[in-house]
Amino acid sequence: RMWSKAKDIYLACKIISSQDHTQEEEANYLELGAANGTATRLICKQNRKIHITCMDTCRHLCKENRNLSDEEGLRAQIDIHPGSIEMLEPDHSHFFDGCIVHVCKTFQTFKKAYSVTKGGGWLLISNLMQGSGSMDGDLSGYH
Repeated sequence: RMWSKAKDIYLACKIISSQDHTQEEEANYLELGAANGTATRLICKQNRKIHITCMDTCRHLCKENRNLSDEEGLRAQIDIHPGSIEMLEPDHSHFFDGCIVHVCKTFQTFKKAYSVTKGGGWLLISNLMQGSGSMDGDLSGYH
């Protein structure tokens, strides 16, 4: 079941990476719960004008993300920050064109994601863990 949800995320990544950006314009996205960066690299490979800031609370996954991104020649497009969205500096207010949220434990995460997204930007909410028995992945309270 989780993999069928992941397939939907893959389609969302294709849509994100195919958005039209002018020659001078670079899109800046934030990915929360980026894990080892599989979605990040998929998006960045398809559009060199996209820059993604990845955040994950697991330092091991962040290190793996950095290594894989470097191996695939994507270092210039991908920044990796261990930690949670609450750790973002205030200068990121209304900075990102879009935000991909893979994990969410509190409503505060949504509020912070909204505050760092530009007006007219978007939030893509991915809840791969819903129905898995994991309380951390259950967003049913936010519907």
